[in-house]
Amino acid sequence: MTVAVVGGGISGLSAAYELSKGGREVILLERSARPGGVILTDEVQGFLIEGGPDCLYTEKPWAIELAKELGLSQELIPPREDRRGTFILWRRRLHRLPDGFLLLVPTDLRSFLRTGLLSPWGKMRAMLEPFMPFRGQREDESVAEFVLRRLGREILERIADPLIGGIYGGDPEKLSAEAIIPRFRELERRNRSLMRGLSKGIPGRRGPSLPFLSFRKGMYQLVEGLLGALPAEGILLEHGVEAIEPTKDGFLLYGSSWRIEAEKVILAIPSYEASRLLRGPFPDLSGLLSRIRFVSSVPLSMAFREGDVGGIEGHGFVVPRKEGLRIRAVSFSSEKFPARAPEGTVLLRVFLGGAGDEEVLELDDREILELSLRELSTVLTVKAPPFLWRLYRWPMRMVHMAVGHKGLVSEIRARVGKIPGLYIAGSSYDGIGIGDCVRSGREAARDAMS
Repeated sequence: MTVAVVGGGISGLSAAYELSKGGREVILLERSARPGGVILTDEVQGFLIEGGPDCLYTEKPWAIELAKELGLSQELIPPREDRRGTFILWRRRLHRLPDGFLLLVPTDLRSFLRTGLLSPWGKMRAMLEPFMPFRGQREDESVAEFVLRRLGREILERIADPLIGGIYGGDPEKLSAEAIIPRFRELERRNRSLMRGLSKGIPGRRGPSLPFLSFRKGMYQLVEGLLGALPAEGILLEHGVEAIEPTKDGFLLYGSSWRIEAEKVILAIPSYEASRLLRGPFPDLSGLLSRIRFVSSVPLSMAFREGDVGGIEGHGFVVPRKEGLRIRAVSFSSEKFPARAPEGTVLLRVFLGGAGDEEVLELDDREILELSLRELSTVLTVKAPPFLWRLYRWPMRMVHMAVGHKGLVSEIRARVGKIPGLYIAGSSYDGIGIGDCVRSGREAARDAMS
């Protein structure tokens, strides 16, 4: 049985790996000349610069498990403990996120009550959460609606908005609570209160652990590990699929100058690309796929001499929309993980784009650099421009899981299930993290082998 995997990002590579491990013949088709998708690590003048994601979250262990399978256990590294801490910008001051704060909910009350991030009323409103009425589990609601009714407006605007917006590049007023924060919804359903539920533990939580890990030589090590485990002859780069045609024995896949037959196909590409390919043979499915929305991201890495930038503390900070800045978050790469920058230098990464600021893509690279430095200078002390910088553009690469997303995905999967030999995988459906993508790719491969 030949299985064609369309898309050479981490989802497609994980699917191909699972198929190859199961003894299936695999053809991996990737449009670009480089596999890995948004996972990209550049080594420049002694700096290790991530163009896309820079860590694996331990709460979603599937990529870490894969790394261990590939023999990369010794390459996994923890964050720098001596630089620990996440900060939130509020009224142009950086406030440390209170200890024990679990995304939305305080668990260390002493630390929570001491923070200057919230007003006395904001703290009091959050502490009233156990007494807020439970109105029954709704089908879905926005993240903003959920946080407002459980914890109040200040938690939403000053904590949930920058943290969740920073991770997902989205608008909490539109993001789906069911898709983005399902564990908190489950806590509410089971306990009628988030705080009461947290005192018993989070459903599905695996116990205390480091929040995230990376690789000694950067995230691309995971891609290289997968490539090394796959037959080289089955990886076809610069092979963009232009059309798919179902046949009685499977599918024909067409490129600009080639044609490949496969009994089964896994589409590990963004849903809008899958929609384009399926528009002819499966218009109803194509229409459903086209309803999933995406936002863009623009990460910019900058290297400074150590004395040229001041005010750096912790691993980085996130920015609420109320601050009126276009930078969404800043990660202090050289403080977050070891061996990211030569001694005497600082490497940081600014994130722009996301919901509400797609226009940033219309600026040229130099304009984005100057904009970032202007805004960064309102928070940190910047005495000189960076002596090295790298900018990456990821247009329409981050799914915006709007209210109703899980229901839409269920409908899509039901339609896909009626097409023998066709499978879908990737960040468009169940999560944007690398761990989510690894799980999605491997599950699609197992379905194809069953």
